[in-house]
Amino acid sequence: MKFTTKITAFLIMAALFPQLILIFFFYHFTTDDIIQKEKQSAHEQLKKFNSFQETFNEEAYLKLSQIAEIITTNHYLESSIQTSSIQFMPDFSPYGFDFFEIINSENEVIYSASRLGLLGEKLNLPSENPNKPLERIEYAIDGAHATLCYINGSEGGFRLYAGKYLKNEFSSRVSELLGNNAFFEIETDISSNFFSMENNVLYEHNSLLQVAVLGSRQVEYVGTLSFKIHPNFVHLREILFISILISLASTLLAIFLGGLITGSARKEIDNLIDASQRISRGNFEEPVIAYNEGEFSMLAESMTKMMNDIKKTQKELVAAEKIAAWQAVGKKLAHEIKNPLTPVLISIDDLYLSYRDNLPDFGKTIKATTGTIKSEINRMTKLLDRFANFARMPLPEIKKIRTKNLIEEISNMYAPEIKGKRLILSVIDNLPDEINIDLDKIKQVLINLIKNGIESTDNPTIELSFSSDTKDFLITVEDNGPGFTTERLNNPFEPYTSSKTDGSGLGLVICFRIINEHGGSMELYNLKEKGAGVTIRLPQ
Repeated sequence: MKFTTKITAFLIMAALFPQLILIFFFYHFTTDDIIQKEKQSAHEQLKKFNSFQETFNEEAYLKLSQIAEIITTNHYLESSIQTSSIQFMPDFSPYGFDFFEIINSENEVIYSASRLGLLGEKLNLPSENPNKPLERIEYAIDGAHATLCYINGSEGGFRLYAGKYLKNEFSSRVSELLGNNAFFEIETDISSNFFSMENNVLYEHNSLLQVAVLGSRQVEYVGTLSFKIHPNFVHLREILFISILISLASTLLAIFLGGLITGSARKEIDNLIDASQRISRGNFEEPVIAYNEGEFSMLAESMTKMMNDIKKTQKELVAAEKIAAWQAVGKKLAHEIKNPLTPVLISIDDLYLSYRDNLPDFGKTIKATTGTIKSEINRMTKLLDRFANFARMPLPEIKKIRTKNLIEEISNMYAPEIKGKRLILSVIDNLPDEINIDLDKIKQVLINLIKNGIESTDNPTIELSFSSDTKDFLITVEDNGPGFTTERLNNPFEPYTSSKTDGSGLGLVICFRIINEHGGSMELYNLKEKGAGVTIRLPQ
């Protein structure tokens, strides 16, 4: 995670964490207590309702038994009557039923106090008397009604069928029983959420505790009790909602402030990163300048001072290294020039003695000595030319190059060797798309190393691999030759150290110089079994 991202995350946590802790404890220790008390109160009210319902049903059954006794005692019905119309029946409306019918053993209506249209109709009723009221939708002139229906049999072969609409006496008595904090509702729309509620189970909905107490989807109505949650709980929820909104606002403010702070910091940090990369590439000319005053400005000034100090120190080191290098080169060059001068001097002495003594084979002596002198002078000329080329090597022109372009150019250049298995090319998948190099210079290095490997043995096999790690682009060249000498490994990049008879020893030195000017490193080593290896590291 980036530093600037961490700052934004910390700001958000600082804005949210205290409020979330407060909301959690406030809700956990306050709202839970309130809602539990409200649920306990609702359960107590529900017990009162269930007790009332039992009493209400017992009263209805008692009144129905009284009516049955009146009818039987006064012989209003003859025991043999089945479907005959009844001419006279007393008024049973004081008993409080919303409808009242008398049915025979075939469930046919032989008397109706208010629904005359049912006379002679056969009702869909259970054959046995149920021990609890039937929950049904019953129809009258004024429409459909959710009803508690009661059936009572008699010894005279008839049954009484009566009902009480829930919206009338039942609802009124429930309201009186529960008071103002609860109310009773009847729902007949089966698409309502009430039809998905289990009976006698409390549900919390819209600041209410609700419970289904009557009916079901099968009877097409549901009777529910709704208990109002204490107003303090509603206010508490509003406070929690407002607290959440404040938390969200604080979070947005933290994100906004974090964006402002980290945006400015990211700009400064990116500027310093670019400056450090310029310095790592050896650019000490452009000063480091911060965008704003403050700590970053002080850091930029420190980096500029450090860059100037490095530049000064580097110049001193370069001067010292040049002196030391020229001293070493002078010694090596003097040694190498001295070697061909010895046979030249010997040849001149032979030539002089042959002339002085007027030897008969003087012509042959001239031819032999001048040949030797010419050969040694040519050898010194080649040596001096190589030294001159090394001395005037220009600095590399480093720019972004696609990695595959370098690999393709090498593979095309050595296509015959690759086809003949003399050169094995290996490319790892995680290579960067681009690298900062002088393409021609790096090609020169690889050509020199591959050439050394090919010339190291009669049946050469060179392995060239390209890979990368978290920081560097890696190039490895390994061959199956005799390996590096101990002198070369101990002094890997000292000039004029060569195992070849006509070598100047400048090849690896030139390679090292090119890699060093790229800000990279170069390591020589011998393989365990047989062969030499070179690993090049270039900064990505």
